[in-house]
Amino acid sequence: MINPSASGWIDKFFGTLKGKLSVYENSHALYRAIRDTGFIYGHVVSFSNVAPKETKGWTTEEATKISLLNILYDVYRLISKKDDTQEFITQAIAFYNAMQPGSFELLKKVLPTATPSHELERMLDDRIQTTDNIISRNFSHILTNALLFMDVLGFRQYMLNQELPEKYLRKLEESVLGIVSLALKSKEEKTEYDDLLIKLFESSVRYTKLSKINADDMESAGFEYFESKSEKNYLLDMAAMAIWSDGRAQQSEISFLYRLSERLGLSDDTAAESMASYD
Repeated sequence: MINPSASGWIDKFFGTLKGKLSVYENSHALYRAIRDTGFIYGHVVSFSNVAPKETKGWTTEEATKISLLNILYDVYRLISKKDDTQEFITQAIAFYNAMQPGSFELLKKVLPTATPSHELERMLDDRIQTTDNIISRNFSHILTNALLFMDVLGFRQYMLNQELPEKYLRKLEESVLGIVSLALKSKEEKTEYDDLLIKLFESSVRYTKLSKINADDMESAGFEYFESKSEKNYLLDMAAMAIWSDGRAQQSEISFLYRLSERLGLSDDTAAESMASYD
């Protein structure tokens, strides 16, 4: 059984994957499979490449950690057309070093002889964090983990370009915060959860402050920066998550999602699928 909190879990994880790897036609097919696991919404309920018996007793953080590794590896396989786990680990480490320059220098000093897989374990540990605020803890881990999909989109860009495009993650954060703000503005009845949601979003992102976001209308949101269906679907799904945060959706909110879907160049069926996936 894999223990995601014990040293060596990545090597053990890859040792269980032989002959069990899912195959995806394109990045959109992978995105839909990821959404079905619950990872997009920060609450993992299933795994594409892990046997149920392996997941018994895992905490939320451990399940998220395994899921993130699994998804990053699926992205690597889809783009590289290879199953080389050692090369994947090297690429993942390079990506996180590019994403957070200097952030892992202390790790290298503390563990100067760490193997690449152990180094990646520490990096993923660093990415899976929750708030200590008792009031918001239950929802905060869901939100923080939902934003982890930005790591996945960033890694996809890194694999395609062999470098992390300048300002990509910053622009992605700005767009997510802007869309969430617009989604909450579309609500007919505001609740205490709306303010909490915005505060948690802002405390969970790295580069962006809500005060710097122009969230007055969709036309100024800069959606043209994102070209792939995965990126567009993620933005739409984050809006759906914001709308459904209080467990219900009014007609004005549903109309907003359809307008957002159209603005992103997606179909009405995609908007309906997004709502159904989170409901």
